[in-house]
Amino acid sequence: MFIWVLVHASASKARHMKAAALTAIYTLLISFPSMAATFFCSAAHAETQEKSFRTSKKHLEADTDRPSADTAPVYLTVDGVNYKIPRNYIVRMFDWNDRVQKDGSPTLKVTFPGFAPLDETTKTCLVLTQIPRSVACTPLEFRLGGSPSALRTEASRWSNIFHKPRDPSLLRPGPYGYTMIDMGIAAGRTMRFYLKDSGAHFVHVMCLPTGDGAVGSSGAVDAAHLCIRHLLTPNGGGLEYSFKPSKLKDVEEIDQRLSVIVDSFILTGAKQ
Repeated sequence: MFIWVLVHASASKARHMKAAALTAIYTLLISFPSMAATFFCSAAHAETQEKSFRTSKKHLEADTDRPSADTAPVYLTVDGVNYKIPRNYIVRMFDWNDRVQKDGSPTLKVTFPGFAPLDETTKTCLVLTQIPRSVACTPLEFRLGGSPSALRTEASRWSNIFHKPRDPSLLRPGPYGYTMIDMGIAAGRTMRFYLKDSGAHFVHVMCLPTGDGAVGSSGAVDAAHLCIRHLLTPNGGGLEYSFKPSKLKDVEEIDQRLSVIVDSFILTGAKQ
């Protein structure tokens, strides 16, 4: 689990480097087929490599934003849940031509605050990054997906750790009413979990180092950390979003508003 989390946390940082490298390789082999034929020692191997390059190209397309103000519905199935989503919410998908998203989760984007999708009034916040954004607007991306049973199990596990800790000394008071637990993952690198139970809503957040800095002892993680939140909506939709530690104070509001949005897209319930 920790390996996946670290890869995920660094994915956005590595996206442009990966895209540039894969594009160069793909262009070279398409432009010089004789070079590719010489390089691959057999027809079978060449066919395998061709499929690999096509997959790489697909990943490149999935890493490229395709914003649109079109409000026409897009029908998707993600982890057994059927969605009807206005196109102006969607910015990235692994496969734009297939309703069933087997190999990746679609990424949606809204404003924060406001939680509005792309239109004429929000494009300076969500699309036109060359224009300085208002400090009152931040693009908020979230991904659909996650097995409902796995998300439910994860939430239950952290709730038990919070309410029935084996070693209470590991739990410390944190900012914004959170309780903190630290886990070292390498020398000088610390993963921090934030837990909070308001009675009606239990929150568990994971913050990961994206640089070399360790978590400070003051209770707040430094800017070289990325926080990730997974949750299951009331109607059985899974979603994930990431944010800088400064947004920890807003997590309960984000949870509530994104859950309402995602549940409004669901056509049928999730598989249990």
